[in-house]
Amino acid sequence: MSKFKIKSFDISKFSNDAYLGVKKEDTYLHSLLIRGANKTGKSTTVEALNYAIYGPECVNSKYPITNNSRTDIELENSDYNLKIYRSGNKKHKLIIKNKNTNETLPEITNHDEIQKNLIKIFNMEYNKLKELKYKTIYQNENNNLRKKGINELKNAISYYGGYYKENLELIEDEQLLNQIKKEIEKLDNSNNQIKKEIEKLDRNIKYNEQDQQNISQFIQYYESGELEKYFTTKKKNKEAENELKKLGQVVKEITRLQEEKRGMERSMDEINLYYENKIMDILKDILSSLNCPVCGGEIEEKSLKYRVEHKQCPFCGKKHDSIELYEKIKQKISLSKEQHPETIAKIDKLNKIISAKKDLRNNITKKNKKNPFYGLKNYTIRIVEKYDSIDSDEIKNEYSECKIKYKSYTESNQEYKDNIKKLDSDVEKNNNNIETLKNSKQTVSKHKTDLKTKLKQDIESYFLERLNYYYSYLFGSKADLIISSENNYIFSKPLAGNSNKYVNIFDSSIGQCQKKCLDMAIVLALSDMDLKNNISNLCYILMEEPSEGIYDDKDSEGNDIEHKQNLFELLNNKIKEGIQLIILSAEESYPDNLEIPEKNVLKLKHNYQDTLHGVENNG
Repeated sequence: MSKFKIKSFDISKFSNDAYLGVKKEDTYLHSLLIRGANKTGKSTTVEALNYAIYGPECVNSKYPITNNSRTDIELENSDYNLKIYRSGNKKHKLIIKNKNTNETLPEITNHDEIQKNLIKIFNMEYNKLKELKYKTIYQNENNNLRKKGINELKNAISYYGGYYKENLELIEDEQLLNQIKKEIEKLDNSNNQIKKEIEKLDRNIKYNEQDQQNISQFIQYYESGELEKYFTTKKKNKEAENELKKLGQVVKEITRLQEEKRGMERSMDEINLYYENKIMDILKDILSSLNCPVCGGEIEEKSLKYRVEHKQCPFCGKKHDSIELYEKIKQKISLSKEQHPETIAKIDKLNKIISAKKDLRNNITKKNKKNPFYGLKNYTIRIVEKYDSIDSDEIKNEYSECKIKYKSYTESNQEYKDNIKKLDSDVEKNNNNIETLKNSKQTVSKHKTDLKTKLKQDIESYFLERLNYYYSYLFGSKADLIISSENNYIFSKPLAGNSNKYVNIFDSSIGQCQKKCLDMAIVLALSDMDLKNNISNLCYILMEEPSEGIYDDKDSEGNDIEHKQNLFELLNNKIKEGIQLIILSAEESYPDNLEIPEKNVLKLKHNYQDTLHGVENNG
């Protein structure tokens, strides 16, 4: 399929009432010259043509789109005829005719649908139209690509260099790297959750083992009958009974303090969930996998962040009760800042008190190692101190309960240990997966870097080749080679008298003629890249005053350099290559120098009395 050229256009109004428009019924798909003196609306016409094709998004802000703006334009290639009607910012229409079947498709009037169709028709795979404007020469150099700087120019080079085709791989790499990052974060988060669970299980095992050890002596002594002698001693030895009462009180206090400490250690789990955390982190922790509980779909972290910021439900995005949820989380975060240090201080204080109580208990029993109660565990001491006879039903009940508890502790600990083993296995599996993902990340990153470097070298190399060709063609023997250096484009020769300073092509100190030659060379180089890589299905270039500021000169040996004649020759070459040039200029010599049919020469007229713009078709 051949590329589209402009066949006809009718710009009745645009931007302001002082501009009355321009019309050409048939360009015969040939180049076009629109002549006009200063202030006759050439710059406005350039923006109006861009608006007519690409829409309001691509118009310079200096030319506001008014409700009175009216443009009709027709583009054609070997297969299709396109008619685009635009009115103001909202009323637009696109008519597509298939020339091969003579079928006209239904009119499209929705602006977004028009833009989507144009993107598809013009083969703009990047879903952008503004890059097409890079192939426009403006009279005002501030609107030209060179003036916009290195980043904008490199964006255009990568675009017209076919970057977007190969860039699909880069996009896939980037998506894969983001996915790998998410997977690693999920696995890390999972490991953190598992480690917290293991810590809880380890703590439960420790508590159970402490309690089991505490009751095991009582069970053993009860079953062996050894417990009876302690009751006998208690009855016969008054002094031993008093010592036992003291021990009983201390043991009771130790037991109470240990239970209080355990409660505080458990409360630290919730405090740590909120302490030094943000709402986003807590929700990620709570939601863990970030999957919707209804459909099972993954909740994007970006969406979650937005919903948190706007106090919406983390799942559905509605506001309903989520404000209360976030306020509660916020309050808990604030409260945890006070509770965390306070609870740690209380646990430390309890540890000291428990340690002191244990010392007291040991001191009581150590006073007389022949004391029959020496070496008894806390629970056994409590039983002997509490009850009068081993034959009481209460002790039998205590024994039965302790047997059940002992078995329960054993079973629970085994279950905890099995769970820990499984969780350890899960952590190991996660770590292996993380390692695999990191290796994949390294491979993908290297591929991305290598591809980027290759693309950069290939694209930049071709761009510089074409840029230097056109620049030297226009600027003649005075043109220095342009090279790439440290993320910039500079002239290969340093400034005269300063061997250490090199000027880049964006430097404001460059002469006017040189700037114009560079601007033209950049646009033509991009046009070559467009044709070579088949980026767009458009084959025209808009040029406003391309020869303005270009003048003839002499080289260092006194030879003439006909810069302007070089330009006309170059433009003629482009016309012969099949490029449609739309030139707007006040230059009178164009018709004699350019191979443009007389019927394709228009003349903008200026009504000085009414300050209105009009057009006269000489063809």
